[in-house]
Amino acid sequence: PQRQKSRDEEHDVDSDNSQGDENSLPVSGWGRSEGQEVADDLLKHWGEALEKWNCKERARPRQLIKLCRKGIPSPLRCQVWQMLSGASNDPQLLESYRLLISQESPSENVINWDIKRTYVGHEYFQEKAGGASENPGREALYKISKAYSIYDKEISYCQGFSFLAAVLLLQKIPEEQAFCVTVKIMFNYGHRDLFKSSFQGLHLMFFQLERLLEEHMWDLYQHFQTQRIETHMYASQWFLTLYTAKFPLPVVFRIMDFYLCEEKPSMFSVALGLLKLARKDLLRLDFEGILNYFRVDLPKKFDAVEECEHLFDCIFSFKIKSAKLKKIEKDHQVHLEQLAELEDPVNRLERDNKQLRGTIMRLERENDNLAQELVASKVTLRAEMDKLEERIDTLSKECRAQKTNSAIAMTQNNELKEELIQAKKEYQNMLVKLLEEKQHHEAQISEYKQLFQQLDEGSQKQQEELNQELLEVKAKLGSISSEDAASGHLSSLSSEQKLRDLELELARTKLALVESDCKNQELEHRLEEYTSSSSSSLSKSRINTWFKKK
Repeated sequence: PQRQKSRDEEHDVDSDNSQGDENSLPVSGWGRSEGQEVADDLLKHWGEALEKWNCKERARPRQLIKLCRKGIPSPLRCQVWQMLSGASNDPQLLESYRLLISQESPSENVINWDIKRTYVGHEYFQEKAGGASENPGREALYKISKAYSIYDKEISYCQGFSFLAAVLLLQKIPEEQAFCVTVKIMFNYGHRDLFKSSFQGLHLMFFQLERLLEEHMWDLYQHFQTQRIETHMYASQWFLTLYTAKFPLPVVFRIMDFYLCEEKPSMFSVALGLLKLARKDLLRLDFEGILNYFRVDLPKKFDAVEECEHLFDCIFSFKIKSAKLKKIEKDHQVHLEQLAELEDPVNRLERDNKQLRGTIMRLERENDNLAQELVASKVTLRAEMDKLEERIDTLSKECRAQKTNSAIAMTQNNELKEELIQAKKEYQNMLVKLLEEKQHHEAQISEYKQLFQQLDEGSQKQQEELNQELLEVKAKLGSISSEDAASGHLSSLSSEQKLRDLELELARTKLALVESDCKNQELEHRLEEYTSSSSSSLSKSRINTWFKKK
């Protein structure tokens, strides 16, 4: 109560002073993308305000109302909305959100149905085929709505609540902080009072708006009375959704700037501003035309930037003070007491009965909708179960086939193991045999090399002796006769014949050595081939063993 009182006093004081020099501030843009540059002087003013705000124990700066009325720059809204609502300094509430989303809500069907109608034209909330993971906007909206329905057990979830949460998400406020801001709006700003006790708080706002309309626009008030237009026919959605359901998003963002800064009185200023702009059109229309105008034509009126600027000029021209609303609230209480005294008990019971019938009809419609959704869900689940059963049958067949293949592979693996053992034994035997043959051939080669070396040495020695004898013969040929020369020539030929015989024997020895080398190379080649084939058999056995393990 003390907090609310101080805020009311703040509104009473600042609502008059805020008009003095606010025209000197630039207006934050309409529908501007975040990548566009915001006026330097506006950012400068906001920077100074935020610096003061953070330095003075979170007390609001004096120029904050003027700045908010000009519009909070889009890049700053995420931070400023949290600071205005008081959600930026509540870690307990932040932690409670993480616990709430893990629980089940009794209102989940209503929440899902309401989310499907929330900003369906915006790409962030459009329905996609990929499920919740492909719809981050809807998923975050669902979590926030579900968490609040569990957090506030008295109110639970009310239709239209999702629009408020969606506006916070569109300003890139993380879902945990968006939940905290929503709770602060519902409790600290008194918005949840509109949903309590048969909507008595909402009917009070209707009465207050009607009295304000009577005071500020008498002709429009009289026209509504003549056409039997009641306040709830056009203002119900405005107040319950905080104007977030029908109007263009740039207008919605500016209204939220105004509301978070100046709270409940701002709602009446917005309503009067809308009625003032639509005044001439409404005075020309009958009952059906008025209702259709509020439903269709009025939201479209503010698509242009100029119209939006004109709208907020009208809104800020109304100085609605908390004291004025308190006075009208007392009048409303007196009015209710007078009606209770004058009302016939039969009429009161008939009215209550009518309200109960309306409530029953509404609940029956909701029940029918939920029943249809339940039937559709059952049909969908049955189809999914059929698909899953077919999938299970297919997987069972594949599993049996894999088991059969596994048994065959295991048998083959055992056979290959036996073959591998046999091959290893043969390989070892062959390896021993080849090693023995290799040793035998190496001994023979060694003997051949020694023999060749001996023959080579003997041949060289004989050749030297023959050359020596030849020189001696040539020396003797000079002194002996021709007959002696002839006999010497025969002796020389005999020596040459011996030399040829030795060379021939040497050639045969070399040929035998070459043949031995060839046989040795052939044996080594066979040994390599057998080693390679044994290694291949061993690797195949290991592969089959690996398949078995898999």
